[in-house]
Amino acid sequence: TSGVVAAHLPSPGWILLAWILGGLLALAGALVWAELGASFPHAGGEYVYVREACGPFWGFLCGWASFLASISGSIAVLAIALANYLLAFFPASLNGVVLWHITLGHFAYAVSLNQLVGIGLMWLITWINYRGLHLGSFTQNILSMSKLLAIGALLVAGFSWGKGSWSNVTPLFPDLMPQGNLSALGVALIPIIFAYTGWNAVAYIASEVRTPETTLPRSALLGTMITLGVYLALNLLYLYALPVAGLAGVVQVGDVVADALFAGAGWGIAVLIAISIASALNVMVLTGGWIYFAMARDGVFFPRAADLHPRFRVPGHSLLLQAAWTSMLILSGTFEQLLTYTTVVIVGFSIATTVALFLLRRQQPTLPRPYHVWGYPWVPALYILASVGILGNALWEQPVEGFLGVLLCLAGVPAYRWWRSVDSVSGA
Repeated sequence: TSGVVAAHLPSPGWILLAWILGGLLALAGALVWAELGASFPHAGGEYVYVREACGPFWGFLCGWASFLASISGSIAVLAIALANYLLAFFPASLNGVVLWHITLGHFAYAVSLNQLVGIGLMWLITWINYRGLHLGSFTQNILSMSKLLAIGALLVAGFSWGKGSWSNVTPLFPDLMPQGNLSALGVALIPIIFAYTGWNAVAYIASEVRTPETTLPRSALLGTMITLGVYLALNLLYLYALPVAGLAGVVQVGDVVADALFAGAGWGIAVLIAISIASALNVMVLTGGWIYFAMARDGVFFPRAADLHPRFRVPGHSLLLQAAWTSMLILSGTFEQLLTYTTVVIVGFSIATTVALFLLRRQQPTLPRPYHVWGYPWVPALYILASVGILGNALWEQPVEGFLGVLLCLAGVPAYRWWRSVDSVSGA
């Protein structure tokens, strides 16, 4: 996502500031999720929180959006990104090669090798998590440790022996932000917000976590702060390696940074980034199925999604449904289109979840709250205001992808009515 950010912002200072702002926004969100997760230690995450605060319909829309966009869309983006980096180890002619191309009048559709590889990788990760929460968690621990060690080694090697230049970074702000480019900052925050997703992942499997009252707040807050520091250091390294113009618009930014720093040792950074993406992909697959499991238990999703595998004790049918829909998303668009579509929905329902915090404080004042949001009500209120600004700017600047996400969420209205009618008939 760093190349996408650099395409919208004019200087190193604005790029680093955007990553700091995105990190602070994620930290504010983590504070909100920490209170809600500790208060409702059940599987389902924001589906549960919004349901408790606003009623079953709004909770359903939140879960529906997770299935159609925020979770499945995140998995799709990560799967394509992972495929892009893994294909870098093969002949360049394979990366991006179009396997099928259909043209019907003004309509054109193409399927690339990258998309098919992404689908295969996504199904592999799904299979690992289908085999049980312990295997999925073990895989996540291995990936996370490998990622942290590799990032540490990269930062030390890059700043110590890499062929970069601090002249690429200074001056941080050669000019004030050009007029009209405040909206560019908002657009740049879209991929940054996506990059920070995952800090609330443990909330989705809260029912499977020991002592969730303390584990959820600690993991959300500590994880977000570590991620902020790592992203800031990595982007400083990218800018040390190349000027903003050399990063702008580059999707596989690790390749060009590696060539600049180590002259031909790009495979090392490619491996690092592939591990990082695989780690994030595993988290999203691991947690997503539990949302639809909770919805199905409430009678507002496919009934089979409520089943736990008799041996592996995971919502197997939910994971398979998620993988099937994600496959369609991967085939539907490009990396940046999916990124915008997904993040618009993530921001929208993050706002809804934070509103739920305020409502629950008023509706259930005696609810046990092992953790209270620091800076309440100002921190969550600022989180809502900032998110509304980013969401509105994204819909204005990238209306097609943004409104597609909105329309798919609105499709949940008839879907909810249908599931409720089916549930009432079956329960009669």
